[in-house]
Amino acid sequence: MHMSLVRSIWKWYRSYHVHRRPMPLIAHLVLTNICNYRCTFCYVNAEEQRYTMPLEQFKPLIRDLHALGAYYLYISGGEPLLVKNIEDYIVWAKQHIPYVHIVTNGSLLDQNMAKLLSRCKVNEISLSLDALEATHNLHRGSDKAFSNLLRAIENLKAHAPRIAATCTTILGPWNIGEQEELHRLCASLDVRQRYQGFQEYPSVLERQSGATLLTKEFLEELQAFLATLPARDRDRYMSLQVQYYAHRLGMGELKHPIFSDPCLLPYYYVNILGSGEVCPCYGVKSDMYPGTGFLAPPKKFSLRESSLQEIFNDPAYARMAHALKPCTECKNYFASCYIRPRLVFPAGNYLRYHLS
Repeated sequence: MHMSLVRSIWKWYRSYHVHRRPMPLIAHLVLTNICNYRCTFCYVNAEEQRYTMPLEQFKPLIRDLHALGAYYLYISGGEPLLVKNIEDYIVWAKQHIPYVHIVTNGSLLDQNMAKLLSRCKVNEISLSLDALEATHNLHRGSDKAFSNLLRAIENLKAHAPRIAATCTTILGPWNIGEQEELHRLCASLDVRQRYQGFQEYPSVLERQSGATLLTKEFLEELQAFLATLPARDRDRYMSLQVQYYAHRLGMGELKHPIFSDPCLLPYYYVNILGSGEVCPCYGVKSDMYPGTGFLAPPKKFSLRESSLQEIFNDPAYARMAHALKPCTECKNYFASCYIRPRLVFPAGNYLRYHLS
């Protein structure tokens, strides 16, 4: 384990157990909501006001994350590589945060971008790959989405071999029948897949005219596909996703303790929008996930009004984190970005959920 991670974890335990204050070990920055694709399952509302966090706001944010003890920063969008001076952002982030991870659709990852990311010493790149060519292009809203992604993988392999490249695959009714072949394709490209379950946020349901796509047939196909995967690709999150979907369909109960245990995620995880809004997850009503929320924030937490250090030292933010302990929103939505951290941290969660 890297010593910077050990120091960050130690600092978090001290912050939580001694001071009862949140400390952002993990930070997710939605750098921009501008995108060149129109994915059918994306929770970002394409009609909302466009934003990109300016560099002069980004730099003090990253300094604050460093001062607060953040170890892991992942930058998403929208499409973050659309930001014109993205190199300046990444270089600054890597000077302050040990692990920097970028999520991209791969459309702009040509040879020059791969070399740039390598120079910036990015730790990890997640590329969005959901299905074979026709289906992937249809649901990503671009007839070049698939070929762009294959080119991006090739460029990373050739020009940025030290960057960990992963294909993130959202499993849904529209692509589940293609997953065995897609898994073989990724294996042939020597790229690991990370699976996520599709989530029907209110903005997604609205796009679907209020009708759910979740069916018993999809659940059966999902279970059959997961059974074909090697053990290293079949993690606990996806097995729990099956339990979650079965509950949504009225076919089973949420028996795993993660659905009822007190949640500490808001004490170590933060979302930051390019607009300046700060929130821990969909447990709080926010612009990030319109229509979701276990509770309303006690006040507006925004980088336009306060620094991140001021927000995390605000007693109101700590009270909000405490009020979210009994949150039940993960029974309504079961997103990988929140559940996977909860399954392994704090250490007691890992012992309870993996070794018991």
